[in-house]
Amino acid sequence: MNKKVARSFFVVSVLGGLLTAAAPPAQAAPTCFGKRATVVGTNRPDTLEGTAGPDVIAGLGGDDNMYGFGGPDLICGATGDDRVVASRGVDKVAGGAGHDDLDGGPDADKLYGSLGGDWMWAGPGNDYLEGNAGADVLMGFYGADKSYGGDGNDSFSDHENYNDPVGYTDYMYGGAGNDSLDARDRPDAPGASAPDYLYGGAHTTGDWCSGEANDVFRECENSTRY
Repeated sequence: MNKKVARSFFVVSVLGGLLTAAAPPAQAAPTCFGKRATVVGTNRPDTLEGTAGPDVIAGLGGDDNMYGFGGPDLICGATGDDRVVASRGVDKVAGGAGHDDLDGGPDADKLYGSLGGDWMWAGPGNDYLEGNAGADVLMGFYGADKSYGGDGNDSFSDHENYNDPVGYTDYMYGGAGNDSLDARDRPDAPGASAPDYLYGGAHTTGDWCSGEANDVFRECENSTRY
């Protein structure tokens, strides 16, 4: 090999090494609750639909509409004001940042808000709702539900028993902020109402708890019995 060829080989080798080193690392696949997403959105507004079976849906950026349909689904929003309808199945839903609308649908679901004021509706079933930051609206329905407001002035309701022959015990935890907790049960048969437990939260002055005579109020500065 002559000197000119050797120098050319050296330059090409060095440049090749630099180009290889400068290549950006491959981005990790989007996940939701630790599972790799099977349906993935973009950084723009998307409409994402699952299937009749189990799905893992990740919205990424934008104001997204996400629908789980059947099956036990995992659905995660991100930035943006998202709307999630989980439908049937035991689902887990996280709204992400923004003002999100989360609808768990029937069955025992888990709904998680995040930054921003979120609207959360559990639907029939024994559900778990967690508002976290922001002024959230948390609504239960038929079933024994547990709701946690977190930070912010949150509003709770769980009027599940107007047409249901079975009374359920619900738990509401206001957390920080001045919260409103309402656990009225079916007025047509008050003897069938199961006791509900309402906790306004310590270190606040404006929590308001409303419920039946047999409901238990804790750390509620204001209250109403129906």
